[in-house]
Amino acid sequence: MDSVLATPSDLAFVSGSRVEGLGNPTSDIDAFIVTTEPKHFSTAWLVSLGRYNIDFELLEKSELLQLAENFNGISQINYSDVTRIPLSNIDLYYRTAIGRGVYNIEAFQTLQNHFDVETSRIVYGLWAKAAAQQTLQRANAFFSVDEARAGNLIEESLAWALEFYCAERGQGYPNPKWRFEKLQRITSIDSDVYTQAWRLKGQGELGAQAYFAAASAFVRQLGIDVGSPSSDGDTILGNLSVRIVAAPDVLRLGEENYIVNEKRMLRLSEVGLSILESLQSGIVPSQLQAYVRREHDVLISEDEIVYVLELLASVGVLEHSDGTPNSGPWRVL
Repeated sequence: MDSVLATPSDLAFVSGSRVEGLGNPTSDIDAFIVTTEPKHFSTAWLVSLGRYNIDFELLEKSELLQLAENFNGISQINYSDVTRIPLSNIDLYYRTAIGRGVYNIEAFQTLQNHFDVETSRIVYGLWAKAAAQQTLQRANAFFSVDEARAGNLIEESLAWALEFYCAERGQGYPNPKWRFEKLQRITSIDSDVYTQAWRLKGQGELGAQAYFAAASAFVRQLGIDVGSPSSDGDTILGNLSVRIVAAPDVLRLGEENYIVNEKRMLRLSEVGLSILESLQSGIVPSQLQAYVRREHDVLISEDEIVYVLELLASVGVLEHSDGTPNSGPWRVL
């Protein structure tokens, strides 16, 4: 550390789960070295001292001050501003807010005055709520297409919903890894919330449909909802135009359908395959809901269709008709 702290104004602090009181004996110690001048070597490294591992990260003071200025200037009323913050920035802001100075302590305390735990907690709660909403929406969209993928997404949505629940009740440490430890600070392990959270942390012995139904209901119980998807074709599919880039090879193994190319294999349900075949026959996206209902007697949401199209784009089958890259959500056209 002495070789890094080259100027009198450099400082150091520790933070992370141990400082928050959530860590365990195997948790690393997170140490941050803040410099006033750029250092031309690695910005992160790990040091083992006996039974402790210390994660060092090198930061520039100007970088932290800019983070604080940007973060504190965000309007918490403007939901979109909050959800655009990278989670890594929320994490660094919070770690600085709860940090304990270990070198040049007075200078660290002066720096720390720019950071506020309560602001971080509120922003993280809104961020986690948005993450839970988005993954819940995707889980709903995938359910009739790929139950396994839907199960993974609803599990992720539940983790973020619990983060929102904890943040709303004063536990804003921004890491879902510690959600059960944070829950214990809020309620007992015998409470209904903790019992359900523990039971539904994974599918376990529940069938896919039973787990999805129970986890979805619990996510909504925690305060997360996305509303009812539109089915009139005007909001998303009515403005969507795609084209087939390459005719895919379809492999049928038993009752499973796979699209195969040189890079990957994509499993499609009968409905998903039907969507692909309908596009190949010239049906436009705005007509897909009616087509699937007519051919398969299945009600399918716009979101479900959009995510099937995104899956097809991921294996190079589709692209926007205007040549827009396939790397992002298709609802912004």
